[in-house]
Amino acid sequence: MKCRNAFTLIELLVVIAIIMLLAAILFPVFATAREKGRQASCQSNLKQIGIAVDMYNQDYDETQMSYEYGSSLYWPNQLAPYVKDRAVWLCPDFQGSLGTSLQSSTYSVNDMVINSINGTPPPLNISKYTRPDQVMMMADSLSAATPSPAHTAGCSGFTAGFLKMYNPQNEVPNYTGTGGAVCKAYLVQNDGIDFRHSGGSDVLFVDGHVKWLTEATIMNPESAASHPVDVWGYYSL
Repeated sequence: MKCRNAFTLIELLVVIAIIMLLAAILFPVFATAREKGRQASCQSNLKQIGIAVDMYNQDYDETQMSYEYGSSLYWPNQLAPYVKDRAVWLCPDFQGSLGTSLQSSTYSVNDMVINSINGTPPPLNISKYTRPDQVMMMADSLSAATPSPAHTAGCSGFTAGFLKMYNPQNEVPNYTGTGGAVCKAYLVQNDGIDFRHSGGSDVLFVDGHVKWLTEATIMNPESAASHPVDVWGYYSL
């Protein structure tokens, strides 16, 4: 009686088919797990930046930082003494490089909250907030670096990342900044926020907690008559 010590062609094909089926099932799971890991790292970054903001507020009599102060000293530079690790400014899912400038960030500030330029209007005191747990302070920032959609659209001025997000109630409709009409048309689609985490953005709120919000929640148009969410703080802080 002969002893068979090799697989037949049909058996090999069955094994290969099973392996391919398992790969098709598991690879998306692994990809999702990796994305969740990057999102968790991003949220950790925002929490650390939130701590830095709180330390800044304590040092300046509970008054928030300016968007820009002095000779083009933007808000990341003002927080730099409180954030020792440059990696905190880099979201793992950001499409582009952070650069070495202390002005660079892959997160942007809410222009309804951080909007003072050289004292005008005066920086907000945190006592002004009645809904600090509901108003956004920062979110994931877009980049206009090649090959981002912003750059492709012709809005190439924000190469280091948008340092602020633009509220849809008045900032986007009245936009006259870098890139003019081309950037304005682009901002209408996203408010300067990069929804890079599973169709949403990680958000740091004024009270320091971090939460993932969907694009629909952030972009949802509201009015004076109906603003149940108002994450921008446009109608009330």
